[in-house]
Amino acid sequence: MYLTRFTILLMCFVVVIASDENAHSMLNNNVTTYVDVSSQLVKIKNIITVENMLSDPIPSYLYIVDPQWKLNLSFIEAFDEATNSLKINRIHTDETWLKFEIVFNEPLSPGKKEVLHVMSVVINYLQSYPKSVQQNERHLVLFHFNVFFYSLFSTEIQTTYIYLGTSNIMSLDGAKYKSADDSHVFQYGPYSDVTPNSEHISIIHYENTSPFLTVEKLDRSVRISHWGFLSIQEKIWLIHTGPKFSGPFEREFELNSKGSTKDTSIESFVTSLPVDAFDISLNDEIGVVSSFTIDDNHYDKIEVHIRPRFILYGGWKIYYEIGYSLPIVNYVTYDQSTSTFVLSVPLIDKVFPDMVISEAEVTFILPEGGSFQDMYPYYELENNTDNRYCYFFDIICRKVISFKRYNLMEQHAQKVSLTYVYPQLLMLTKPVAIVLFLFLVFVLFSICSSTCCNSNEEKAEQPNAVVNQASEILDKKQKKHQSKSKLKRK
Repeated sequence: MYLTRFTILLMCFVVVIASDENAHSMLNNNVTTYVDVSSQLVKIKNIITVENMLSDPIPSYLYIVDPQWKLNLSFIEAFDEATNSLKINRIHTDETWLKFEIVFNEPLSPGKKEVLHVMSVVINYLQSYPKSVQQNERHLVLFHFNVFFYSLFSTEIQTTYIYLGTSNIMSLDGAKYKSADDSHVFQYGPYSDVTPNSEHISIIHYENTSPFLTVEKLDRSVRISHWGFLSIQEKIWLIHTGPKFSGPFEREFELNSKGSTKDTSIESFVTSLPVDAFDISLNDEIGVVSSFTIDDNHYDKIEVHIRPRFILYGGWKIYYEIGYSLPIVNYVTYDQSTSTFVLSVPLIDKVFPDMVISEAEVTFILPEGGSFQDMYPYYELENNTDNRYCYFFDIICRKVISFKRYNLMEQHAQKVSLTYVYPQLLMLTKPVAIVLFLFLVFVLFSICSSTCCNSNEEKAEQPNAVVNQASEILDKKQKKHQSKSKLKRK
């Protein structure tokens, strides 16, 4: 028993010593944190100046996500001062912290400094308060945050800026603050000599005029046709995730108060498609949705302004399907060294600004006879399955590659590369099949026509034969009658 206690104490002592050494290995000279909560997302940008305090080079920086945000983190990336992308590795530890290793392009020498830009996005964090509203009431939210930069290392100087996007503030509780030059920005700090893992929670209660929309489920299919185009089909289930609407709803009140007060209702939103998209269509459960307009006056995208059949309030849902085509020449290349084709398309589209997608299932439908080789995403794929799909007039069922992703946002709309093998002679299968089918139809038509002609001729000859037989019988009777009349005369 005493041995067990001694072992536990020894392990705790080793952990404390190791963490203390880790805390003194680097120093945060200066940290500036920018937090944008003007939309339904929490966008964080940390500019960290780090210094190597050891006598040996350090290859990476250990970054810890603030504990209150670790369950809602959706995206993270890092750059150096020259905006070069830095590799980020997630460190699997206990449930206490969410750690990432940011690898320097070159090991940081002793006594040297490096500036890191770490951007992250947190979803489903802002809380609507009150949780239910009536028609024409404003959308108020609560934002809880730590004014200190949460880190394993000590910080010499640190300043935090909170951008609200509005001047309508109900209350600010917690740490002392001061207004910046912009009335929508509040400054906390600067703070000096911040110890590791420091926390000071503050709360801001303010009005958020940004739409709170979430894609509950997205089914996206990309069908590859080597006859010149890609066919994209998306099935989207949307829900208004703002405060619940307690009703009642009055259409006349909505029309009379339009433009006077920004309430929680959502009348329309904008979807961004690739700039070379064509044959755009929109449907829902009822049929074709005509209440959408296309804006193609942008050099890098096409905007589709979608207006649902009814206004959305908190908790209300809609379902619709959007489809379009893309020229295959801009998205598929041929690798002669490996005799394979490579498809490069965005994993998802920008359904609306500052979007949140709870679940997305992406499906790639290969051309007839094509076989999947490899996929190169920038993050690990999940639930990868292989099945088949048959389209109109398909001679060979197509192979299908599908997978699911969760908690996506606009930054995840990056390109994914799909490598597949497709014998180009198989493009002749449909033309040959159509030619054979038409030839068979022609042969059958010829046979049927000749058969019908022969039967018609036979039918036409039958009356003539009857007439001839009747005339022969009459001739015989006349001859008999003439012979009898001659005998009587004699």
